[in-house]
Amino acid sequence: MAIAGFNSTYYVQQYPDVLLAISQGVFKTAEEHFTKFGAKEGRNPNAFFDSKYYLAQNQDVLQAVAAGTFASAYDHYIKNGGTEGRVPSAALASFDGAKYLAANADVKAAGFTEKTAVSHYVLYGAAEGRSGTSSSTGQTVTLTTAQDSITGSDAADIIRGVAGAAVGAQDQTTLNSSDVLDGGKGEDALVVNMTGGGAYQGGATIKNIETLQIGSNLAAATFDYNVNAGSYEVTGVNKVVYDQITTGETLTVNNIVPTATGTVTPTLSWENEAGSAAGTIAATYRQASIQGTADNQAIVLKNVSAGAGGGVNGVMNIASGMEKFTITSDGTTANTLNNATGGTVDLTSGVSANNSASSSLKTVVINGAQEFGKKAGVIGSTGLTDRTAGVDGGITAGSTASNLISVASSVTEVDASAATGAVDIRFTQNTTKTTGDNVTFKGGSGDDYVEFELGNVSATGGAGADTFAFITTASGVTNSTYGSGDTVTGGAGSDALQLGLNGSGTYTLSTTEFANTTGVDVLDLRGATNTVTLSSAVVAAADAGTFTVRTDRIVQTSTTNSANAAGTGSQEDASTNTINITQLNAGQGISIVGGSGSDRIVGNNATINAATIIDAGTNAGTAGRYDTLTVVNSAVLDRTDLANVKGLEGLILVENVTGASQFNIELTSDFLLNNTQASNSTSTSIDDTVFQIGTVGAADGTALNAGDTVTIDISGLLNATRNGLATSITGRGIDVSSLTAAGVTINYVVDGATATTAQRDLVLKTDATGRAGLLSSAAFATGAAAASFEVTGTAGNDTITITGTTNDAVDAGAGNDAITLTGGVNLVAASTIEGGAGTDTLTVSGGSTLNAGTIQNVELLDLTGNTTMTSAQHGGFVAINGSGANTVTISDAASFTTSGTVENYVLGNFANSVTLSTGTTAVTGGTDADTISGTAAQLLAGTGGGFNAGTGTDTLNITSMAANTALTAAMVSNFETINVTGYTSGTLTLINGNFSATANTVNASTITANMTVDISGLTTANGATTVTLGSGNDTLATSITNGGNNNLTIDFGAGNATITDIAANGTGIFTFKATNTATATTSLNFAATTADLASGDVFDFNLDVVGIGATGASVARQVIVTAGANTTLLFDVDGNNIYSVGDIQITLVGQNIAAGAFNIVSGNLVIA
Repeated sequence: MAIAGFNSTYYVQQYPDVLLAISQGVFKTAEEHFTKFGAKEGRNPNAFFDSKYYLAQNQDVLQAVAAGTFASAYDHYIKNGGTEGRVPSAALASFDGAKYLAANADVKAAGFTEKTAVSHYVLYGAAEGRSGTSSSTGQTVTLTTAQDSITGSDAADIIRGVAGAAVGAQDQTTLNSSDVLDGGKGEDALVVNMTGGGAYQGGATIKNIETLQIGSNLAAATFDYNVNAGSYEVTGVNKVVYDQITTGETLTVNNIVPTATGTVTPTLSWENEAGSAAGTIAATYRQASIQGTADNQAIVLKNVSAGAGGGVNGVMNIASGMEKFTITSDGTTANTLNNATGGTVDLTSGVSANNSASSSLKTVVINGAQEFGKKAGVIGSTGLTDRTAGVDGGITAGSTASNLISVASSVTEVDASAATGAVDIRFTQNTTKTTGDNVTFKGGSGDDYVEFELGNVSATGGAGADTFAFITTASGVTNSTYGSGDTVTGGAGSDALQLGLNGSGTYTLSTTEFANTTGVDVLDLRGATNTVTLSSAVVAAADAGTFTVRTDRIVQTSTTNSANAAGTGSQEDASTNTINITQLNAGQGISIVGGSGSDRIVGNNATINAATIIDAGTNAGTAGRYDTLTVVNSAVLDRTDLANVKGLEGLILVENVTGASQFNIELTSDFLLNNTQASNSTSTSIDDTVFQIGTVGAADGTALNAGDTVTIDISGLLNATRNGLATSITGRGIDVSSLTAAGVTINYVVDGATATTAQRDLVLKTDATGRAGLLSSAAFATGAAAASFEVTGTAGNDTITITGTTNDAVDAGAGNDAITLTGGVNLVAASTIEGGAGTDTLTVSGGSTLNAGTIQNVELLDLTGNTTMTSAQHGGFVAINGSGANTVTISDAASFTTSGTVENYVLGNFANSVTLSTGTTAVTGGTDADTISGTAAQLLAGTGGGFNAGTGTDTLNITSMAANTALTAAMVSNFETINVTGYTSGTLTLINGNFSATANTVNASTITANMTVDISGLTTANGATTVTLGSGNDTLATSITNGGNNNLTIDFGAGNATITDIAANGTGIFTFKATNTATATTSLNFAATTADLASGDVFDFNLDVVGIGATGASVARQVIVTAGANTTLLFDVDGNNIYSVGDIQITLVGQNIAAGAFNIVSGNLVIA
């Protein structure tokens, strides 16, 4: 009986040993061999059944054959596997049973189903000549340099060609405009390698070929898809593959048209190897073919790695006309992109340099299992999140830097609901508008990260631990636009709402801001000043019913450890975080995780309970910077309520109701262990062994007073016999002095009875020095009864005056309003001044401090006297008008331009950057690295201390100079580096007082004009000095001595220079550097008659000097010494034995130094 599907021709061609055995009479037929031996040996009966594949995919069959249940794999397939719908080979894994049955009605009538249709093809159909509908392997055809006319088979054919090089050249073109390529019925591919000039101009007829795969190793290659829009060019391609386009390579496919259906453009698939750096791809369209309003471009990314954000790698340039991208993120590594060429975003259809809505792209859909984009890591040296607001990338160019996927401002929806990999997206602001468009984000099952700028947000996280980040730093924007207009639904997973980044900005959230936020589990606060009143609704809507507030991620040791390491957390140390939980319901789960800043928590009897977890973290150790819990109105705080409270330095009791208040507090040794230290560190301005229980005006309440009662149960602090402290808390205690001073009645209880005086004294300690600083760290501390009130203006031009320390709320409303702070007003965290519509003016006098409050929508500041403000407040005013002598102190890290009407600025201890305006005559730096930039004329105006950099490593940038500029110490002082970036004429004169006592640098390397620098007033006793000149014919006036052990380095760059005087009578070393150029010689003249080049002085070059000899000696890179009235040193840099372009000449005018006085040491010329 014949074996179904057995192909004798195939068998003997595949196995020549069988053919030989038949010819020798060993076997009569091929089928006999297969029956007796071949099947058991795993040989294949036809081209469509693969025995090894079948057994590997079906382990149960493997075991059954081994047990003898079936004679072979093919025996199982005939008897069972075919009817079970098992796959016979990898080639038929994609067999389309439905198409097969549709083409063969008799097969369907015979009872075969879509699942079993493949068995009919293997056992009968192929032998009957029926067409298969799988991607079974077809023919591979290689194009020639002649005209090719090819028609493919019904299987998956591959046609290979080369384009770009002329015939006769290496890798000559084989894809010619006269070729006619018809792929036939299978899933076919045309594989093209771009070579030579890298351009295919189109013309060939390419049809019924589903995949166009293009590869290139060229810096620029183009493939014209359909140059003439002719019906005889490329038609029917479903996918264009950009194959291995890596760094330094660009492939552009032009004039893409929809597929044969006329409705869908081909999928663009960028496929790289994992670990490679991506290059640039581009696509343009025949615009007439995509004139609709719902054109969708499908894009597949496989292992496309752009590297650090903002680079030239990983760029995808898609021409205008597409309203939608559907992107599949695939491969084994995260897919990242950099900004489209000429634009400011990654995903856009049509490039816009200012990110306006000129891009046609409206919607982005993201699918796939691989991460799309890259979240920020943590910088190991600083602990900051490696992320810069407003761009995709990070602070550094290292591996921790983010590379978010930014979408054009025209995009109003990103739908990643079907993605299983994480999606890291940044919506962008239209910079030509002051308001944002409303946007929608739908997350998938990965851990998504999404950032928003302007406009109302509708965001759904889906599954995964998602982060919704609002970190906009735009001027005039409050809370990074997060508020009640935003609808945020976290979904499954631990989702976070992040406000701020790296300790910058002020965020004030009331309960109304959370009105439309549900399913969010974490509030991650990263601003400089964060004030939050939580709503019960947002806590109740958390997935697990527990809501966490974190202030410990401003500075982190790693992405998984939020601990703030000592010495790295100035941004977090300086943060103030006020968290009000009084609006929660009793028993609602709340966890507060504090960092190294000042965490100030406000609660009440209902919300301080066993469900409340407080870990306030560490503190920065300065007065007014501590962690406190303020309890408003009468409360019972038993040991259960306080069991999960740690990291505090004080408990503040206040009231805002009439009548007597009563507080009952039960302390335990565990509580004291969790909130004090075993010994006083002496570095925190308080006694760390003492826990303060006190009262002060705070949290919109007043301090307790006579008539109020505080009962403290101290049983848990004593030992078993109640005659001593519990051993575990020896040396620790509580300070209640402020309660006593306020006249509050304090009762001490032990085991339900009044404590003895001796028992009371065991637990009491005093810390008079630290007490005031601790009390001032209460939430909204005023030091007295809070006299808060609200002022609401009219629609007219209102006049509002405020005096004294205040936590008032002012809303001036519409109109051109005038708001005056007089008599030394000190704004506190609760103070709010809202200008509203119109052109509003804030007048400040009498030494007011503004930095703790919130000021917004006020256009003009009239300043009389001194004030302290934040950099955001300074930048928020359209104009600042100072009258008289004014000093503005900036309280936080600043990057700003001074107001010309303010004479003096004082900077905080941060890395500040200040640009001068004419009229500002003094800036005083802090202890960090400050940068001050201004013109020479502005610096010469420095008075009253001038521009004093303070300590730290500071830089002065002279941005322009057009006249003689002699900078005195009263004008400029304490800089380490002075850069000259703009120069037309004049002599720059510098002295010791301009610099600090450490190593100093003068850098004019970018100046091309002929510049004169006079450092004759500078001595190296002020520190080792380096002077770098530019490429002009420069003059350096110097009588500087290398006194002490300090050295002087003069780098003449690539220009010619004259030194008018030089003295070398100290023990330090002069080093002179010059750079050879490819277009000219470099000439250095030491013109003074008293030039003294001492033993140890070094001439250094950018190419080593390896020999010395007389003129004409054949020694490479030689030094040629000529004698006479002068000594001339010719440095033959290129070693061609003549003085020519690129060589260096130094002339010592009036000096005669014998050739024997020179040595060669480590490639430099040294005077012996």
